[in-house]
Amino acid sequence: MDVNTALRVVVEKKSAAVGFNKTKKRLDKNLIGVVVAASKCSPDYLKIIEKYQVPIHRYEGTNAQLGVACGKPFPISIIGVSGSAGSDILQALKTQGRK
Repeated sequence: MDVNTALRVVVEKKSAAVGFNKTKKRLDKNLIGVVVAASKCSPDYLKIIEKYQVPIHRYEGTNAQLGVACGKPFPISIIGVSGSAGSDILQALKTQGRK
C-alpha cells in the first residue's frame, strides 16, 4: 500500500487526527502513536510535537498535497495516527523511502 492510500484509509476510518490542534489534543490523551508532517510543516508545530516523544515522519509533499492524499479539500500540515493504524502508515513510509 502506498503512503497516499494508507493516509486516506486511516482518515476515512477515523483513526487519525487531522491538523495540529486535533493531533495535539489526542497527544495530550496519549492516543497518538505516529505523527506524519508535511514537508512544509511549521517548525514551531514540530517543536511542540517532539516533546511528546512519538515518531514523526515527514511526508514528501506539501501541505496541500498531504490534504489531497487524505481526501480533504484543504491543506494539512500534520496528521496524528492512533492505534494499530500507525503500523500501516509506518510500513507505507518505509516503502516510500526505498524509492
